[in-house]
Amino acid sequence: MSRLTQTCFRLCLGMRILWIDDEIELLKPHIYSLKERGYEVDVATNGPDGLELVKKRDYDLVLLDEIMPGMDGIETLSAIRVESEDVLVAIVTKSEEEELVDSAFAKLADDFIIKPITPTQLGSAIKRLLERKRLVRDNLSREYSQELMRAEIPTDWEGWVQAYRRDVRWELRFKRFGDEGLRDLGDEQRGQMRREFSLYIEENYPRWLKEGGGPGLSPRVLSQHVFPLLREGKEVVFLLFDCMRLDQFLAILPFIKEFFDAHIEYTCAILPTATPYARNAIFAGLYPQEIAERFPHYWVWNQHGQNRHEKELLSEFLKRERVSASIIYRKAFRGQDASRDAESIISRKEKFRVFVLNFLDVLIHSVKPDSLLEELAPSDYALVDVTRSWFANSIFPPLLETLAERGVTVVLTTDHGFLRVAHPTIIKGGREISANLRYKYGPALTVNPKDAVSLSDPRVYKLPRFPRPTNFVIAKRDCYFIYPTKPKEYEAQYKHTLQHGGISPEEMILPLGIFTPK
Repeated sequence: MSRLTQTCFRLCLGMRILWIDDEIELLKPHIYSLKERGYEVDVATNGPDGLELVKKRDYDLVLLDEIMPGMDGIETLSAIRVESEDVLVAIVTKSEEEELVDSAFAKLADDFIIKPITPTQLGSAIKRLLERKRLVRDNLSREYSQELMRAEIPTDWEGWVQAYRRDVRWELRFKRFGDEGLRDLGDEQRGQMRREFSLYIEENYPRWLKEGGGPGLSPRVLSQHVFPLLREGKEVVFLLFDCMRLDQFLAILPFIKEFFDAHIEYTCAILPTATPYARNAIFAGLYPQEIAERFPHYWVWNQHGQNRHEKELLSEFLKRERVSASIIYRKAFRGQDASRDAESIISRKEKFRVFVLNFLDVLIHSVKPDSLLEELAPSDYALVDVTRSWFANSIFPPLLETLAERGVTVVLTTDHGFLRVAHPTIIKGGREISANLRYKYGPALTVNPKDAVSLSDPRVYKLPRFPRPTNFVIAKRDCYFIYPTKPKEYEAQYKHTLQHGGISPEEMILPLGIFTPK
Protein backbone atom coordinates (compact mmCIF):
# COMPACT_ATOMS: atom_id res chain seq x y z
CA MET A 1 0.00 0.00 0.00
CA SER A 2 1.45 3.38 -1.02
CA ARG A 3 2.00 6.18 1.48
CA LEU A 4 -0.76 8.27 -0.16
CA THR A 5 -3.20 5.34 -0.01
CA GLN A 6 -2.34 4.79 3.66
CA THR A 7 -2.88 8.49 4.37
CA CYS A 8 -6.21 8.47 2.55
CA PHE A 9 -7.30 5.35 4.40
CA ARG A 10 -6.55 6.99 7.75
CA LEU A 11 -8.38 10.15 6.75
CA CYS A 12 -11.46 8.28 5.56
CA LEU A 13 -12.13 6.74 8.97
CA GLY A 14 -15.27 8.41 10.23
CA MET A 15 -15.57 10.46 7.04
CA ARG A 16 -19.08 11.82 6.58
CA ILE A 17 -20.54 11.88 3.07
CA LEU A 18 -23.79 13.37 1.79
CA TRP A 19 -25.11 12.01 -1.51
CA ILE A 20 -27.77 14.15 -3.24
CA ASP A 21 -29.50 12.46 -6.19
CA ASP A 22 -33.14 12.21 -7.28
CA GLU A 23 -32.54 8.55 -8.20
CA ILE A 24 -30.96 7.61 -4.90
CA GLU A 25 -32.62 4.17 -4.88
CA LEU A 26 -30.48 3.14 -7.86
CA LEU A 27 -27.34 4.06 -5.95
CA LYS A 28 -27.97 1.84 -2.92
CA PRO A 29 -25.26 -0.72 -3.88
CA HIS A 30 -22.64 2.08 -3.93
CA ILE A 31 -23.95 3.55 -0.65
CA TYR A 32 -23.85 0.12 1.02
CA SER A 33 -20.29 -0.38 -0.24
CA LEU A 34 -19.19 2.98 1.18
CA LYS A 35 -20.70 2.16 4.57
CA GLU A 36 -18.95 -1.22 4.54
CA ARG A 37 -15.64 0.62 4.06
CA GLY A 38 -16.22 2.79 7.15
CA TYR A 39 -17.82 5.91 5.66
CA GLU A 40 -20.88 7.52 7.22
CA VAL A 41 -23.37 8.28 4.41
CA ASP A 42 -26.51 10.44 4.47
CA VAL A 43 -28.78 10.81 1.44
CA ALA A 44 -31.18 13.38 0.00
CA THR A 45 -33.37 13.11 -3.10
CA ASN A 46 -33.39 16.80 -4.05
CA GLY A 47 -31.40 20.02 -3.70
CA PRO A 48 -33.45 21.75 -0.95
CA ASP A 49 -33.42 18.68 1.31
CA GLY A 50 -29.68 18.26 0.75
CA LEU A 51 -29.10 21.92 1.58
CA GLU A 52 -30.98 21.53 4.86
CA LEU A 53 -28.72 18.61 5.80
CA VAL A 54 -25.63 20.71 5.01
CA LYS A 55 -26.92 23.35 7.42
CA LYS A 56 -27.55 20.83 10.17
CA ARG A 57 -24.39 18.69 9.92
CA ASP A 58 -20.75 18.99 8.98
CA TYR A 59 -19.86 16.87 5.95
CA ASP A 60 -16.45 16.03 4.57
CA LEU A 61 -17.79 15.40 1.06
CA VAL A 62 -20.99 16.04 -0.90
CA LEU A 63 -21.67 13.91 -4.00
CA LEU A 64 -24.09 16.03 -6.04
CA ASP A 65 -26.09 14.93 -9.08
CA GLU A 66 -26.03 17.46 -11.91
CA ILE A 67 -29.55 16.92 -13.30
CA MET A 68 -32.40 16.95 -10.77
CA PRO A 69 -35.95 18.29 -11.07
CA GLY A 70 -36.47 21.73 -9.57
CA MET A 71 -33.21 22.88 -8.00
CA ASP A 72 -30.49 21.34 -10.19
CA GLY A 73 -26.94 20.42 -9.20
CA ILE A 74 -25.30 23.72 -10.14
CA GLU A 75 -27.94 25.75 -8.25
CA THR A 76 -27.56 23.45 -5.25
CA LEU A 77 -23.77 23.85 -5.41
CA SER A 78 -24.15 27.64 -5.33
CA ALA A 79 -26.39 27.39 -2.26
CA ILE A 80 -24.01 24.97 -0.53
CA ARG A 81 -21.11 27.38 -1.00
CA VAL A 82 -23.12 30.11 0.75
CA GLU A 83 -23.41 27.82 3.77
CA SER A 84 -19.91 26.31 3.71
CA GLU A 85 -16.72 27.16 1.87
CA ASP A 86 -14.93 24.15 3.32
CA VAL A 87 -17.01 21.10 2.42
CA LEU A 88 -15.71 19.21 -0.61
CA VAL A 89 -18.23 18.84 -3.47
CA ALA A 90 -18.04 16.45 -6.43
CA ILE A 91 -20.52 16.87 -9.30
CA VAL A 92 -21.90 13.56 -10.59
CA THR A 93 -22.79 13.97 -14.26
CA LYS A 94 -23.34 12.15 -17.54
CA SER A 95 -21.75 15.03 -19.44
CA GLU A 96 -18.13 16.03 -19.98
CA GLU A 97 -19.09 19.20 -21.86
CA GLU A 98 -16.69 22.09 -21.40
CA GLU A 99 -19.51 24.54 -20.64
CA LEU A 100 -20.69 22.45 -17.68
CA VAL A 101 -17.15 22.07 -16.37
CA ASP A 102 -16.56 25.82 -16.55
CA SER A 103 -19.89 26.56 -14.87
CA ALA A 104 -19.36 24.09 -12.03
CA PHE A 105 -15.76 25.06 -11.35
CA ALA A 106 -16.72 28.75 -11.41
CA LYS A 107 -19.00 27.87 -8.48
CA LEU A 108 -16.20 25.98 -6.74
CA ALA A 109 -16.87 22.30 -7.42
CA ASP A 110 -13.89 20.25 -6.31
CA ASP A 111 -14.16 17.35 -8.74
CA PHE A 112 -16.34 15.47 -11.26
CA ILE A 113 -17.55 11.87 -11.38
CA ILE A 114 -18.81 10.71 -14.78
CA LYS A 115 -21.79 8.33 -14.96
CA PRO A 116 -22.20 5.42 -15.10
CA ILE A 117 -20.42 5.07 -11.77
CA THR A 118 -18.24 2.07 -11.02
CA PRO A 119 -16.87 1.17 -7.57
CA THR A 120 -13.30 1.74 -8.78
CA GLN A 121 -14.19 5.14 -10.22
CA LEU A 122 -15.96 6.18 -7.00
CA GLY A 123 -13.05 5.04 -4.85
CA SER A 124 -10.53 6.92 -7.01
CA ALA A 125 -12.59 10.12 -6.84
CA ILE A 126 -12.84 9.95 -3.05
CA LYS A 127 -9.09 9.31 -2.80
CA ARG A 128 -8.41 12.40 -4.98
CA LEU A 129 -10.68 14.51 -2.80
CA LEU A 130 -9.03 13.27 0.38
CA GLU A 131 -5.66 14.23 -1.02
CA ARG A 132 -7.10 17.67 -1.77
CA LYS A 133 -8.27 17.86 1.83
CA ARG A 134 -4.74 17.03 3.00
CA LEU A 135 -3.35 19.83 0.83
CA VAL A 136 -5.92 22.25 2.23
CA ARG A 137 -4.87 21.23 5.73
CA ASP A 138 -1.21 21.84 4.91
CA ASN A 139 -2.04 25.27 3.45
CA LEU A 140 -4.10 25.99 6.55
CA SER A 141 -1.05 25.40 8.72
CA ARG A 142 1.04 27.82 6.64
CA GLU A 143 -1.69 30.49 6.60
CA TYR A 144 -2.16 30.26 10.36
CA SER A 145 1.57 30.47 11.05
CA GLN A 146 1.87 33.51 8.80
CA GLU A 147 -1.06 35.22 10.49
CA LEU A 148 0.43 34.60 13.93
CA MET A 149 3.66 36.23 12.80
CA ARG A 150 1.75 39.31 11.59
CA ALA A 151 -0.55 39.54 14.61
CA GLU A 152 -0.08 42.29 17.19
CA ILE A 153 -1.66 42.61 20.62
CA PRO A 154 -4.79 44.79 20.24
CA THR A 155 -4.80 48.13 22.00
CA ASP A 156 -8.51 49.03 21.76
CA TRP A 157 -11.90 47.34 21.91
CA GLU A 158 -12.41 47.14 18.16
CA GLY A 159 -9.02 45.49 17.82
CA TRP A 160 -10.01 42.88 20.40
CA VAL A 161 -13.30 42.20 18.62
CA GLN A 162 -11.43 41.56 15.36
CA ALA A 163 -8.84 39.37 17.13
CA TYR A 164 -11.56 37.28 18.75
CA ARG A 165 -13.48 36.94 15.48
CA ARG A 166 -10.30 35.73 13.76
CA ASP A 167 -9.70 33.22 16.55
CA VAL A 168 -13.22 31.81 16.22
CA ARG A 169 -12.88 31.66 12.42
CA TRP A 170 -9.64 29.70 12.73
CA GLU A 171 -11.10 27.44 15.40
CA LEU A 172 -13.99 26.52 13.12
CA ARG A 173 -11.60 25.88 10.22
CA PHE A 174 -9.42 23.67 12.44
CA LYS A 175 -12.57 21.73 13.25
CA ARG A 176 -13.00 20.94 9.56
CA PHE A 177 -9.40 20.43 8.43
CA GLY A 178 -6.92 20.72 11.25
CA ASP A 179 -5.04 17.86 12.85
CA GLU A 180 -4.36 17.59 16.58
CA GLY A 181 -1.15 19.57 16.25
CA LEU A 182 -2.94 22.55 14.73
CA ARG A 183 -5.67 22.40 17.34
CA ASP A 184 -3.09 22.31 20.12
CA LEU A 185 -1.36 25.35 18.60
CA GLY A 186 -4.72 27.12 18.41
CA ASP A 187 -5.40 26.32 22.07
CA GLU A 188 -1.98 27.68 23.03
CA GLN A 189 -2.59 30.93 21.16
CA ARG A 190 -6.05 31.20 22.69
CA GLY A 191 -4.54 30.94 26.14
CA GLN A 192 -2.19 33.82 25.32
CA MET A 193 -5.10 35.84 23.96
CA ARG A 194 -7.04 35.33 27.19
CA ARG A 195 -4.08 36.50 29.27
CA GLU A 196 -3.65 39.69 27.25
CA PHE A 197 -7.41 40.33 27.16
CA SER A 198 -7.64 40.01 30.95
CA LEU A 199 -4.91 42.63 31.36
CA TYR A 200 -6.69 44.91 28.88
CA ILE A 201 -10.04 44.61 30.72
CA GLU A 202 -8.47 45.04 34.16
CA GLU A 203 -6.85 48.27 32.99
CA ASN A 204 -9.75 49.75 30.98
CA TYR A 205 -13.03 48.46 32.41
CA PRO A 206 -13.12 50.77 35.47
CA ARG A 207 -12.44 53.77 33.19
CA TRP A 208 -15.33 52.84 30.89
CA LEU A 209 -17.66 52.75 33.88
CA LYS A 210 -16.40 56.01 35.34
CA GLU A 211 -15.91 58.14 32.22
CA GLY A 212 -18.12 56.50 29.62
CA GLY A 213 -16.90 55.72 26.13
CA GLY A 214 -15.55 52.28 25.33
CA PRO A 215 -17.71 49.49 23.93
CA GLY A 216 -21.49 49.16 24.12
CA LEU A 217 -21.88 47.57 27.55
CA SER A 218 -24.93 45.57 28.66
CA PRO A 219 -27.03 48.53 29.90
CA ARG A 220 -26.78 50.18 26.46
CA VAL A 221 -27.90 47.21 24.34
CA LEU A 222 -31.57 48.14 24.08
CA SER A 223 -31.10 51.92 23.90
CA GLN A 224 -28.48 51.64 21.14
CA HIS A 225 -29.87 48.81 19.02
CA VAL A 226 -33.57 48.24 19.72
CA PHE A 227 -35.25 51.47 20.84
CA PRO A 228 -34.25 53.35 17.64
CA LEU A 229 -36.10 50.68 15.62
CA LEU A 230 -39.20 51.10 17.79
CA ARG A 231 -39.07 54.86 17.40
CA GLU A 232 -39.10 54.33 13.63
CA GLY A 233 -42.42 52.53 14.07
CA LYS A 234 -41.09 49.04 13.32
CA GLU A 235 -42.36 45.86 14.88
CA VAL A 236 -39.46 44.26 16.74
CA VAL A 237 -38.97 40.80 18.21
CA PHE A 238 -36.03 40.80 20.63
CA LEU A 239 -34.60 37.30 21.12
CA LEU A 240 -32.15 36.85 23.98
CA PHE A 241 -30.52 33.42 24.10
CA ASP A 242 -28.96 33.22 27.53
CA CYS A 243 -25.30 32.12 27.55
CA MET A 244 -24.51 32.00 23.82
CA ARG A 245 -21.00 32.26 22.43
CA LEU A 246 -19.92 33.64 19.04
CA ASP A 247 -19.17 30.21 17.54
CA GLN A 248 -22.71 29.07 18.43
CA PHE A 249 -24.17 32.26 16.95
CA LEU A 250 -22.30 31.64 13.70
CA ALA A 251 -23.59 28.04 13.63
CA ILE A 252 -27.25 29.15 13.66
CA LEU A 253 -26.76 32.27 11.52
CA PRO A 254 -27.34 30.50 8.13
CA PHE A 255 -30.82 29.46 9.23
CA ILE A 256 -31.73 33.08 9.97
CA LYS A 257 -30.15 34.51 6.82
CA GLU A 258 -32.42 32.31 4.74
CA PHE A 259 -35.25 34.74 5.57
CA PHE A 260 -33.48 37.93 6.70
CA ASP A 261 -30.71 40.31 5.70
CA ALA A 262 -28.24 40.45 8.56
CA HIS A 263 -26.30 43.26 10.21
CA ILE A 264 -23.94 42.09 12.97
CA GLU A 265 -22.66 44.26 15.82
CA TYR A 266 -20.60 43.33 18.88
CA THR A 267 -21.36 44.36 22.46
CA CYS A 268 -19.54 43.86 25.76
CA ALA A 269 -20.99 42.01 28.75
CA ILE A 270 -20.58 43.67 32.12
CA LEU A 271 -18.75 41.93 34.94
CA PRO A 272 -19.35 39.46 36.36
CA THR A 273 -20.47 37.77 33.14
CA ALA A 274 -23.43 36.08 34.79
CA THR A 275 -27.17 36.28 34.22
CA PRO A 276 -28.18 38.05 37.48
CA TYR A 277 -25.91 40.95 36.57
CA ALA A 278 -25.61 41.12 32.78
CA ARG A 279 -29.21 40.26 31.86
CA ASN A 280 -30.79 42.47 34.51
CA ALA A 281 -28.54 45.26 33.23
CA ILE A 282 -29.80 44.75 29.67
CA PHE A 283 -33.48 44.97 30.60
CA ALA A 284 -33.06 47.76 33.16
CA GLY A 285 -30.67 49.90 31.11
CA LEU A 286 -28.79 50.31 34.39
CA TYR A 287 -25.78 48.82 36.15
CA PRO A 288 -26.47 46.43 39.06
CA GLN A 289 -25.53 49.09 41.61
CA GLU A 290 -28.02 51.51 40.05
CA ILE A 291 -30.78 48.88 39.98
CA ALA A 292 -30.27 48.10 43.68
CA GLU A 293 -30.32 51.80 44.59
CA ARG A 294 -33.22 52.97 42.35
CA PHE A 295 -35.37 49.84 42.50
CA PRO A 296 -34.43 47.97 45.70
CA HIS A 297 -37.72 46.01 45.50
CA TYR A 298 -36.58 44.58 42.13
CA TRP A 299 -33.03 43.63 43.16
CA VAL A 300 -32.93 40.12 44.68
CA TRP A 301 -30.04 39.50 47.06
CA ASN A 302 -30.80 35.79 47.37
CA GLN A 303 -28.91 33.63 44.84
CA HIS A 304 -32.15 32.17 43.50
CA GLY A 305 -34.69 33.97 41.33
CA GLN A 306 -32.48 37.00 40.76
CA ASN A 307 -33.97 37.65 37.30
CA ARG A 308 -37.62 37.43 38.27
CA HIS A 309 -38.25 41.17 37.74
CA GLU A 310 -36.91 41.62 34.20
CA LYS A 311 -40.31 42.59 32.78
CA GLU A 312 -40.82 45.26 35.44
CA LEU A 313 -37.31 46.64 34.91
CA LEU A 314 -37.93 46.77 31.15
CA SER A 315 -41.19 48.68 31.65
CA GLU A 316 -39.37 51.24 33.80
CA PHE A 317 -36.63 51.53 31.15
CA LEU A 318 -39.16 52.21 28.39
CA LYS A 319 -40.77 54.94 30.51
CA ARG A 320 -37.43 56.65 31.18
CA GLU A 321 -36.54 56.55 27.48
CA ARG A 322 -40.07 57.67 26.49
CA VAL A 323 -40.50 54.78 24.11
CA SER A 324 -44.26 54.39 23.71
CA ALA A 325 -44.34 50.82 22.39
CA SER A 326 -46.66 48.15 23.74
CA ILE A 327 -44.71 45.08 24.92
CA ILE A 328 -45.10 41.37 25.51
CA TYR A 329 -42.45 39.47 27.50
CA ARG A 330 -41.95 35.71 27.47
CA LYS A 331 -39.29 33.51 29.10
CA ALA A 332 -38.66 29.83 28.37
CA PHE A 333 -36.28 27.30 29.90
CA ARG A 334 -36.82 24.36 27.55
CA GLY A 335 -37.77 23.66 23.95
CA GLN A 336 -41.30 22.71 25.00
CA ASP A 337 -41.75 26.09 26.68
CA ALA A 338 -40.47 27.82 23.54
CA SER A 339 -43.01 25.99 21.39
CA ARG A 340 -45.78 27.03 23.78
CA ASP A 341 -44.79 30.71 23.65
CA ALA A 342 -44.00 30.91 19.93
CA GLU A 343 -47.65 31.33 18.98
CA SER A 344 -48.00 34.40 21.18
CA ILE A 345 -44.84 35.93 19.67
CA ILE A 346 -46.44 35.50 16.24
CA SER A 347 -50.07 36.31 16.91
CA ARG A 348 -49.89 39.17 19.41
CA LYS A 349 -50.04 42.73 18.08
CA GLU A 350 -47.60 44.40 20.47
CA LYS A 351 -44.91 46.40 18.68
CA PHE A 352 -42.16 45.11 21.00
CA ARG A 353 -42.07 41.37 21.70
CA VAL A 354 -39.36 39.99 23.98
CA PHE A 355 -38.46 36.32 24.15
CA VAL A 356 -35.80 35.06 26.59
CA LEU A 357 -34.55 31.49 26.18
CA ASN A 358 -32.52 29.85 28.96
CA PHE A 359 -32.01 26.55 27.13
CA LEU A 360 -28.36 27.13 26.11
CA ASP A 361 -27.40 28.04 29.68
CA VAL A 362 -29.13 24.89 30.93
CA LEU A 363 -27.30 22.94 28.21
CA ILE A 364 -23.77 24.02 29.12
CA HIS A 365 -24.33 23.43 32.83
CA SER A 366 -25.56 19.93 32.01
CA VAL A 367 -22.21 19.04 30.39
CA LYS A 368 -20.55 17.49 33.43
CA PRO A 369 -17.89 14.80 33.80
CA ASP A 370 -19.26 11.29 33.21
CA SER A 371 -22.64 12.63 32.03
CA LEU A 372 -24.40 11.63 28.82
CA LEU A 373 -24.07 15.18 27.46
CA GLU A 374 -20.33 15.08 28.12
CA GLU A 375 -20.20 12.09 25.78
CA LEU A 376 -22.30 13.90 23.18
CA ALA A 377 -20.33 17.15 23.47
CA PRO A 378 -16.82 16.24 24.71
CA SER A 379 -15.28 19.32 23.06
CA ASP A 380 -16.26 22.85 22.10
CA TYR A 381 -16.37 21.68 18.47
CA ALA A 382 -18.99 19.07 19.35
CA LEU A 383 -20.95 21.60 21.40
CA VAL A 384 -21.28 23.83 18.34
CA ASP A 385 -22.65 20.83 16.41
CA VAL A 386 -25.15 20.15 19.20
CA THR A 387 -26.26 23.79 19.10
CA ARG A 388 -26.72 23.71 15.34
CA SER A 389 -28.70 20.48 15.50
CA TRP A 390 -30.89 21.77 18.33
CA PHE A 391 -31.68 25.02 16.51
CA ALA A 392 -32.37 23.29 13.19
CA ASN A 393 -34.96 21.05 14.83
CA SER A 394 -36.43 23.70 17.16
CA ILE A 395 -39.42 25.98 16.79
CA PHE A 396 -37.20 28.88 15.74
CA PRO A 397 -36.71 28.34 11.97
CA PRO A 398 -40.49 28.25 11.26
CA LEU A 399 -41.02 31.07 13.76
CA LEU A 400 -38.44 33.22 12.01
CA GLU A 401 -39.89 32.41 8.60
CA THR A 402 -43.32 33.59 9.74
CA LEU A 403 -41.91 36.77 11.28
CA ALA A 404 -40.06 37.54 8.05
CA GLU A 405 -43.23 37.06 6.01
CA ARG A 406 -44.99 39.56 8.28
CA GLY A 407 -42.23 42.15 7.96
CA VAL A 408 -41.07 41.96 11.59
CA THR A 409 -37.50 43.01 12.44
CA VAL A 410 -35.67 40.53 14.68
CA VAL A 411 -32.80 41.36 17.02
CA LEU A 412 -30.90 38.37 18.45
CA THR A 413 -28.22 38.56 21.10
CA THR A 414 -27.11 37.12 24.44
CA ASP A 415 -26.24 38.36 27.91
CA HIS A 416 -22.88 36.57 28.23
CA GLY A 417 -20.79 33.71 26.85
CA PHE A 418 -18.86 30.94 28.57
CA LEU A 419 -15.64 28.93 28.38
CA ARG A 420 -14.18 25.59 29.44
CA VAL A 421 -12.22 26.14 32.67
CA ALA A 422 -8.82 24.50 33.08
CA HIS A 423 -6.75 26.16 35.82
CA PRO A 424 -7.86 25.97 39.47
CA THR A 425 -6.93 28.78 41.84
CA ILE A 426 -7.42 28.64 45.61
CA ILE A 427 -9.78 31.11 47.30
CA LYS A 428 -9.82 31.73 51.05
CA GLY A 429 -12.42 33.45 53.18
CA GLY A 430 -15.22 32.99 55.66
CA ARG A 431 -18.00 30.46 55.53
CA GLU A 432 -20.49 32.71 53.73
CA ILE A 433 -19.08 32.58 50.20
CA SER A 434 -21.26 32.42 47.09
CA ALA A 435 -21.27 29.18 45.11
CA ASN A 436 -20.16 30.39 41.66
CA LEU A 437 -16.93 29.03 40.17
CA ARG A 438 -15.86 32.08 38.09
CA TYR A 439 -16.87 34.83 40.50
CA LYS A 440 -17.52 34.92 44.21
CA TYR A 441 -18.52 37.35 46.91
CA GLY A 442 -18.19 37.13 50.67
CA PRO A 443 -16.30 38.61 53.61
CA ALA A 444 -12.49 38.81 53.60
CA LEU A 445 -11.85 36.89 50.39
CA THR A 446 -8.25 36.41 49.28
CA VAL A 447 -7.05 35.08 45.90
CA ASN A 448 -3.92 35.08 43.77
CA PRO A 449 -3.99 38.46 41.92
CA LYS A 450 -2.56 36.77 38.82
CA ASP A 451 -5.70 34.65 38.58
CA ALA A 452 -8.49 37.02 39.61
CA VAL A 453 -9.54 40.63 40.08
CA SER A 454 -10.31 41.40 43.72
CA LEU A 455 -12.69 44.24 44.67
CA SER A 456 -12.80 45.40 48.26
CA ASP A 457 -15.44 47.93 47.15
CA PRO A 458 -17.79 46.34 44.55
CA ARG A 459 -19.04 49.80 43.56
CA VAL A 460 -15.83 50.29 41.57
CA TYR A 461 -17.43 47.88 39.04
CA LYS A 462 -20.89 49.39 39.68
CA LEU A 463 -21.96 46.32 41.62
CA PRO A 464 -24.35 46.65 44.57
CA ARG A 465 -23.00 47.35 48.00
CA PHE A 466 -23.96 44.53 50.32
CA PRO A 467 -25.53 45.21 53.74
CA ARG A 468 -22.27 44.11 55.40
CA PRO A 469 -18.64 44.36 54.21
CA THR A 470 -18.22 42.09 51.20
CA ASN A 471 -15.42 41.41 48.74
CA PHE A 472 -15.99 40.51 45.10
CA VAL A 473 -13.52 38.40 43.13
CA ILE A 474 -13.73 37.69 39.39
CA ALA A 475 -11.61 35.02 37.70
CA LYS A 476 -9.35 35.82 34.75
CA ARG A 477 -8.49 33.66 31.73
CA ASP A 478 -9.78 30.08 32.21
CA CYS A 479 -9.28 29.96 35.98
CA TYR A 480 -11.87 28.71 38.44
CA PHE A 481 -12.03 28.89 42.22
CA ILE A 482 -11.48 25.94 44.56
CA TYR A 483 -11.33 25.79 48.34
CA PRO A 484 -8.16 24.90 50.28
CA THR A 485 -9.87 22.18 52.32
CA LYS A 486 -10.10 19.57 49.54
CA PRO A 487 -8.28 21.11 46.57
CA LYS A 488 -7.66 17.90 44.60
CA GLU A 489 -11.29 16.83 44.96
CA TYR A 490 -12.64 20.22 43.82
CA GLU A 491 -10.15 20.39 40.97
CA ALA A 492 -11.15 16.99 39.63
CA GLN A 493 -14.86 17.74 39.99
CA TYR A 494 -14.88 20.99 38.00
CA LYS A 495 -11.87 20.93 35.68
CA HIS A 496 -12.87 21.24 31.99
CA THR A 497 -16.48 22.05 32.85
CA LEU A 498 -18.24 24.91 31.04
CA GLN A 499 -18.55 28.01 33.21
CA HIS A 500 -19.15 31.76 33.00
CA GLY A 501 -18.87 34.80 35.23
CA GLY A 502 -15.23 35.74 34.61
CA ILE A 503 -13.02 37.77 32.28
CA SER A 504 -12.36 36.30 28.84
CA PRO A 505 -13.16 37.16 25.20
CA GLU A 506 -15.56 34.22 25.03
CA GLU A 507 -17.62 35.55 27.95
CA MET A 508 -17.47 39.29 27.20
CA ILE A 509 -17.40 39.82 23.40
CA LEU A 510 -20.97 39.16 22.31
CA PRO A 511 -22.63 39.11 18.87
CA LEU A 512 -25.80 41.07 18.24
CA GLY A 513 -27.67 40.49 14.99
CA ILE A 514 -30.21 42.92 13.55
CA PHE A 515 -32.26 40.99 11.00
CA THR A 516 -34.41 42.76 8.43
CA PRO A 517 -36.88 40.68 6.36
CA LYS A 518 -35.78 40.06 2.78
